[in-house]
Amino acid sequence: VSNTQEWNWMDIEQATTDTNGNYDVNVPPGTNFFAEAGVEGSCYVGEFWSNSPSREACTLLTVGNHATVSNINFDLVLGMRITGRVTDENGDPMSQLNVEARWFNTNGDIESGASWNADDNGEYSLALSPSTNYFVVAWRPWEDSPDNWYVNTYYNQAFGSREADLLWTNAGSTISNVNIQMFPGYKMQGHVYHSDGATPVTNMWVEARDTNDMGLVSDWEESGGWYEFYVPTNMPLCLMADGMDTVQEYYDNVYGIENATRIQESAMTTVQ
Repeated sequence: VSNTQEWNWMDIEQATTDTNGNYDVNVPPGTNFFAEAGVEGSCYVGEFWSNSPSREACTLLTVGNHATVSNINFDLVLGMRITGRVTDENGDPMSQLNVEARWFNTNGDIESGASWNADDNGEYSLALSPSTNYFVVAWRPWEDSPDNWYVNTYYNQAFGSREADLLWTNAGSTISNVNIQMFPGYKMQGHVYHSDGATPVTNMWVEARDTNDMGLVSDWEESGGWYEFYVPTNMPLCLMADGMDTVQEYYDNVYGIENATRIQESAMTTVQ
């Protein structure tokens, strides 16, 4: 049982079910609790109460003083499992990385299937519904300095969701050795300005694209027109900015990728 539905949620209490599947947890009185059930290392898909696949869509609970909230029951579905290991450029395990299985919905938008933090050996395990194909991505937490030079990497050594290998298997089955090796990249950062070259443009989408116009890494500018992200070193990239009521533009002041400036730098450097 945890509190709040925000990104900074906090575990309150955990319990293990008995042989009859029953559990009992004690929590302080309060509101905005959510409950989650799962079987670590199995093919059973984790679930939030009530019958929700995500924390954002689950039903919140309120617990009063000296009160009992009953019938918070779960019906776990047998799914498929993806397991693997994340290593750095030297083959050493990378712990506490975010590893996530994602999928494309019918509109082509990306949805989250399941996520996990790699353990001390760099290993992870994801239980998923076998209803679609998934791609797996690993990334360092943004605040995890100095290791944030590592570039978001997809299986199999891809740097964009559209280029990642898709994975699927039957319920009760496991796809093993979905291993990801991460390498340090370099940092791109700068501002998006209006045509006067001085006034920042807010709420802009800035994206690093390969020479085939395939998006790899992006950042959404909410204030000040400032963007920053980390990109791989193994290919030339172009920058594109787009937003409401603006004309899509590539760096440097051109409107098609064929004329855009190519950028490619060495690892652990900053391009401004």
